[in-house]
Amino acid sequence: MAAAQTVLIVEDDGPLRRSLRRHLVSRRHRVLEAGGVHEALALLETGDARVVLTDLCLSDGSGLAVISAAREAGLDVLAMTATSHLPDEARARGALACLPKPFPVALLDEWLERLAKRSESAP
Repeated sequence: MAAAQTVLIVEDDGPLRRSLRRHLVSRRHRVLEAGGVHEALALLETGDARVVLTDLCLSDGSGLAVISAAREAGLDVLAMTATSHLPDEARARGALACLPKPFPVALLDEWLERLAKRSESAP
């Protein structure tokens, strides 16, 4: 199991966001939640997150703005989307992966494990 990390979930679909939170908490991660871009940007300013999991299509703007802000803060970013036209742009902005919705939570766990190992081996 991956070392516990603080994950900011940015998702405007409340039931999906809560489901992801429950799963991550069950894996002993600390979770911050944002329902949109503006809330996410405010949470990023606190410096509490280590990883950002953001939807690309949010009701108040584009998840691409969240990716850019998170990468500027030096955070790892995983994007998620139900559309096929944004993953390349998400990766170009610094997202490490773009998870296609719906995705198995095991895929998210694998990515968080990779990120935890990477940060443990960083100087």
